Amino acid sequence: MIDFGLRTNQMHRAKRSWDILKPNLERLRKFMLDMLDYSKDRNLELDACDFNRVVQGAIESLKSQLKQKKSKLNIRIDQHIPTVELDSERIHEMALNLILNAIDVVENVGGVVSVETKYIEEQGIVRLSVTDNGSGMSEEMKKKIFMPFESGKNKFGTGLGMAIAKQIIDQHDGKIDIETAPKKGTTFRVSLPAKVAK
Repeated sequence: MIDFGLRTNQMHRAKRSWDILKPNLERLRKFMLDMLDYSKDRNLELDACDFNRVVQGAIESLKSQLKQKKSKLNIRIDQHIPTVELDSERIHEMALNLILNAIDVVENVGGVVSVETKYIEEQGIVRLSVTDNGSGMSEEMKKKIFMPFESGKNKFGTGLGMAIAKQIIDQHDGKIDIETAPKKGTTFRVSLPAKVAK
């Protein structure tokens, strides 16, 4: 259609076709990048990670999606988190995927996504909690949520975001817990070893 519109000088047809094609090309690009990211055996590059700044950077990256959905965002940041040894780039990617998942599952109006960071010094961990007020998950979905292509959202995502998030958590010797109930939403709680950076 684009080619036909250009050849026959019908620019309105070409533009309409491009408007349909463009988001699909973006989805394809994201899918290819996610596939490459998931399949690569990437070594961690530990650095002096400002955990709060990394999480806030992920939130900033997703402000437009939140605005589109008219969802509310609650943020609680623990100001006492020290600089810790983590792979900042991978932690950003993990946080991005968890928050994006929460945005995807909430309703367009009345949706609430909550993001919280916490330092638990006695356990030597930093924690990221991402909560949504979506429809919750079944026990079956809880078992599958971190499997590739099992997003269960029936949206246009790649189905790899949560699998990548889990992969990053595992690489850091961390863990992720899920609290969920039908019609009451879901909380993903990530705990990561917090070796204080020198």
